[in-house]
Amino acid sequence: MLKKEDKDMANPAVTVVGVIIWIVCLVLNIYLAKKKNRSVAAWVILSIFFSWIALIINAVMKPKEPTQNS
Repeated sequence: MLKKEDKDMANPAVTVVGVIIWIVCLVLNIYLAKKKNRSVAAWVILSIFFSWIALIINAVMKPKEPTQNS
């Protein structure tokens, strides 16, 4: 019989899959931020806390026009 403590622990396979999905969302957000001329640091922070939600928002946003500082 399994103890109650054993039943309450998360399945390690589910945890690993969740971390892999989180890392993929992070990498895709970095790629999209660079491609759309957006702040990579801001999208990394957003992706850490809101992984797939930040990815969807980043994907549907229009590219930012590059500014000319003359």
